Amino acid sequence: MKHYCSEYSLNLNEPMGGTAGHAKHFFFITWPKTKWGQKAFQDSDGDWTSQYSEWKDSQAEIHGGILTRLIQHPNQTTSEGLKIFSYPEGVLYENIPIEAVFEVLENHLKGSYKTYSPKALSSNKQLFVCTHGRHDQCCAKFGQKLFDTLRESISNTDPSIEIWESSHLGGHRFAPTVLDMPSGKMYGRVETSLINALLYEDLPIEFHRGNVFLPAWLQVVELEIRKYLKDRQLNGEIQITQEVFPTKNSFEAHFCLKEKPKVNWKLKLYQQEFGGPNSCKELSADKPRFLWVKDNIEEIRIDN
Repeated sequence: MKHYCSEYSLNLNEPMGGTAGHAKHFFFITWPKTKWGQKAFQDSDGDWTSQYSEWKDSQAEIHGGILTRLIQHPNQTTSEGLKIFSYPEGVLYENIPIEAVFEVLENHLKGSYKTYSPKALSSNKQLFVCTHGRHDQCCAKFGQKLFDTLRESISNTDPSIEIWESSHLGGHRFAPTVLDMPSGKMYGRVETSLINALLYEDLPIEFHRGNVFLPAWLQVVELEIRKYLKDRQLNGEIQITQEVFPTKNSFEAHFCLKEKPKVNWKLKLYQQEFGGPNSCKELSADKPRFLWVKDNIEEIRIDN
């Protein structure tokens, strides 16, 4: 019987909060899936992709963290005239020649639009589903099934939502994994029965991995605050009033509802070690990793 790393992770009750890959800039570039290697850029079949890692490292030193994913529609058969989506700006570059990819990316990071100009997206939402089977078998088995079902569902419901196959999104042990843009919400363990909730951002908290525009500890803070307030049927705009690292392995955040500033809560996190396989290729290997988890939340009342 075939086993998968995502099944091990689920059975071990490994939490997903704080596991969304974090960066300042996100690019999604159309590139035929047949050209994706095991490692999307290092092993992919294409001149520009083999140069990407070195380019990214040099640009990240100047502009901050950069994450790029290769994407495709099922009817995409050519690598000519690429599309480049950029977030958090939510813009699109179209019909980009292969030899101009780095020029477009660099000019975008500089805010200098010369030969190629971006335009606003026509869709309200883009969902990127990891189907990168060459990277991990979970993504081929579970991700592809989710993508196919989503694509069929979208064609009958809301054409303003775009569905894309994506190269590795990170955390294949949480497959199927999905990234929602422009919200930045990353999800894991998304079964086909949850499609409607996924499409309209109504997935229960336990399927959230975090927001890619936040570092890991703040991803967990956001999710734990939302869960805490929802359980108590409290609504309103959340304001984080204080952040502190008492130690390198612990974090505290004070928060309140803006309309009730005299009631604060203190949320404590700590790092906990989890084991288990990290990929389907190493099911017998126990790979330790440290994840941010909730310690407790306590209410603090401010009298003055």
